[in-house]
Amino acid sequence: MSISIIINSSGNVGKSNLSRGLYQFLDESKVIVELETHNSSSSKFNVNVVKYDASNLKDMFFDLMKHKNSILDIGASVVDVFLVEIQKTPEILQMITNFIVPTVADTKQTSDTLKTLTTLKALGIPNDNIYVVFNRVKKNIDNEFAPIIKAMKKLQIDVNYDLNIKEYEVLETLERMKILSGELINTDEDLRATAIERAEAEDFEASKKASDKLFAQMLAKSYHQNLENIFDELDM
Repeated sequence: MSISIIINSSGNVGKSNLSRGLYQFLDESKVIVELETHNSSSSKFNVNVVKYDASNLKDMFFDLMKHKNSILDIGASVVDVFLVEIQKTPEILQMITNFIVPTVADTKQTSDTLKTLTTLKALGIPNDNIYVVFNRVKKNIDNEFAPIIKAMKKLQIDVNYDLNIKEYEVLETLERMKILSGELINTDEDLRATAIERAEAEDFEASKKASDKLFAQMLAKSYHQNLENIFDELDM
């Protein structure tokens, strides 16, 4: 059984996108468990997702036991509550294989990421179980994430440059369409043929929709490969 937790006390670092992205590569009998005070962010996607209150770890644990692979997507608003509650049940804490901390290079998110890493270390999480994923990388990880890398080295957390996600405009399209990258690139639908057929029938709205989806499909290929590379590095 594998349990991975995706956590950062900051919002807008790509936790849910990463959760859904990695979920695609897990073996069957898998689930995303969302702990959040807001609406479930992955419920409209083709994923097996359940939602819990951060203080209800007993029922959450029961759901984890029913699946071979689980990803816990911890919302920023409940991180502190979750960490307090999970310390009451250290047995669950010890069952978590990966503590994955996605981060971006913005000032607030950098500060919150440092807080998250320090807290995980204080909980006694082994260095080998903590993984930082550099998200929305523009050009140079060392330059963009210098404060985080410096802190990681001080905390003796491994800096793995292969754990990075570039900026992809297709993410907005995937979110709008509520579709996973793997579903989009592996669809059986002949989008080009549909676009041509609809245009010939003067159904230009349907033609544009198929054309837009085809364009997103092409863009999604590199993003999907990026996610697969990260999944392999994490050895989930």
